[in-house]
Amino acid sequence: MSNSVKQISVLQNNGTYVSQPIGADARNVDIDATHTLADKARSWDSKADSSDLNDYVPVTAKGAANGVATLDAEGKIPEEQIPGGIQPTIEIDPAPAQGSENAVSSGGVYTALGEKVNRVNGKGLSTNDYTNEEKTKLEDIESGAEVNAIESISVNGVPQTVTNKSIDLTIGGGDYSAITVLDIDRLWKMAIGNLVPDTWLNKNWYKITSENYSLLGFYIWTDGNNIYLSNYSNQYILNKNTSNWDRKVWNGLTSFYGVNIWTDDNNIYYSEGSSQYILNKATSTWEEKIWNGLTNFGGDQIWSDGENVYYSYSDKDTKQQYVLDKSTSTWNEKTWNGLTSFKGDQIWSDGENVYYSYSDKDTKQQYVLDKFTDTWNIKEWNGFSSISGALIWSDGNNFYYSKYSEQYVLDKSTDTWNVKEWNNTTESYLNGYLIWSDGENIYLSSSTSSQYVLDKSTDTWNVKEWTSTGDFYLYGQYIWIDGENVYYSNYSEQYVLDKATFIWKNKEWNGFSNLYYEYIWSDGTNVYYSYGSTQYILEKSTSTWITKEWNGLTSFYARNIWFEGDNIYYSEGSTHYVLDKSTSTWETKTWNGLSTFSASGIWIDGDNVYYSNGSDQYVLDKSTDTWNSKIWNGLTNFYSGSIWTDGTNFYYSSGSSQYILDKFTSTWNEKTWNGLTNFYSNDHIWSDGENIYFSNGSNQYVLDI
Repeated sequence: MSNSVKQISVLQNNGTYVSQPIGADARNVDIDATHTLADKARSWDSKADSSDLNDYVPVTAKGAANGVATLDAEGKIPEEQIPGGIQPTIEIDPAPAQGSENAVSSGGVYTALGEKVNRVNGKGLSTNDYTNEEKTKLEDIESGAEVNAIESISVNGVPQTVTNKSIDLTIGGGDYSAITVLDIDRLWKMAIGNLVPDTWLNKNWYKITSENYSLLGFYIWTDGNNIYLSNYSNQYILNKNTSNWDRKVWNGLTSFYGVNIWTDDNNIYYSEGSSQYILNKATSTWEEKIWNGLTNFGGDQIWSDGENVYYSYSDKDTKQQYVLDKSTSTWNEKTWNGLTSFKGDQIWSDGENVYYSYSDKDTKQQYVLDKFTDTWNIKEWNGFSSISGALIWSDGNNFYYSKYSEQYVLDKSTDTWNVKEWNNTTESYLNGYLIWSDGENIYLSSSTSSQYVLDKSTDTWNVKEWTSTGDFYLYGQYIWIDGENVYYSNYSEQYVLDKATFIWKNKEWNGFSNLYYEYIWSDGTNVYYSYGSTQYILEKSTSTWITKEWNGLTSFYARNIWFEGDNIYYSEGSTHYVLDKSTSTWETKTWNGLSTFSASGIWIDGDNVYYSNGSDQYVLDKSTDTWNSKIWNGLTNFYSGSIWTDGTNFYYSSGSSQYILDKFTSTWNEKTWNGLTNFYSNDHIWSDGENIYFSNGSNQYVLDI
């Protein structure tokens, strides 16, 4: 039997099969089925064409350039379809910074950008930060508020024009040009009282003098480096190079006596009753000291045996013996053997032993200390035995006893006090407690006229010239300036000021030395002395006064000379001259308006020249040499001698009448001072070129402006 198809099964879209019959001729089969191909319904007898491949990719395009890639079972592109293979992992900076080679990171970039601000068109960024405080300050300013500036100025009710912040005013005949806003502001503050009142402060002046009322030997002491003189308020330090006692300023404790100063070999102390101090040498400050055990005692009764420090005092009511524990600042009671009641100021040492020596008409006590047993044993002296320890002194080699007519030297080898003969001294003031040393020389200081230094080679006491820096109660009218230095000239008193130390030092002049301030004057270049026919010019380089020859006017007084800025004039009554400096010739001068006046009534405010003599008040028109009447406001009757300046303002001071000049309105307004309120300027106020001073004897002040 031949192989023939008996039956055909057709797969339906629903997944089932349907059998189809085969005809008798076995050639035709009718299949009732629909097949989908590329989203198009096709019957079996349909033919496919190239359009059916439009949405398909050629196999050769898989993983090729300009081709496609497929996904594997994990949904990833297979490595073989990636051109060049998989690249290494890239490390990203988490927080990129300037200069980073790999600054791309979403987190880092966003972090950096988060600290930036967006730029606004038309605006820039600035480093001038605007603070919250400034914002608050501006918010507190009321709406419409303006700066407190003067908006207009009127003179005698007439408004003035302000141009470029300045005003040209003509007031009372004076020309005041270019008045600035600062000047106006100062006047305004003066008017409303906003300026702090000026104060006169106490001022101390000193001078070098040979008067040494305070120079007594028992007031002198040393801190190991310097020599000091302490006589209560008189405090000095010795300048050994100049033999001058310079003023010493202490802090903490300022008035005390040198006799109460003592040392424990480490520190310097001052002890007087309940006043107990320790010296801070670095700052020259006496600081309060707290002691334990003994708190009320005097330094003059303290002594040392070379190891320990003791306090010994005894009288009919008190018996005190103490030893100092330096580690705890504690004074512990001390028990002595042999001698139990004595004073420390009578104890002395010869460098080997410690002695107690006291003698008066009723008592003679001489002891030597056995330090190992704390026992005072009786001491026998030869020669002279009625000695007191307070009067024993040493020149570094020998020990002497000096009490007026009783002068002895100790022979230590035999314990003998032998009579001592001194040269060039008297017995009336040669006393042991007045003798002292600066470490090199031995001095005797008894009184102002009794100052000696010992020539040990000849046993001669030679007169010693000391100078000291004493208080100087000067008077302003004796002071003058040569343009560089400040001098004080009152005949025999001639001083020059050391401005750094406020010390007036003796001044030596050549040629002419008996100067008086009133006759000294200057033409701006040279300094002259004019007293009648006595005429000198100063050669400043050598401090020499040389005879001066004048022409025209040859005999005159300096007090009649005055200046107006350009010229120098002489005015005394109806006699007037002008100086031709090139020829040293005084030529006759004629004035208009006011023809009889003296230089003493003239003063200058820096712009104008005035004449003020009571009710006679004038201002000089320099262009015509005419004195015109001057009208003042506030103060109308005054004298030039009471007018002075601090370099900025002009003042009038006459007792309780104190005024300040408003130059713009020619008005004298009342002035209030602090410190010194009632004073006269007449020759008492002066300047050293930096400060303003008032000097009238014991009244010495400096102006704090």
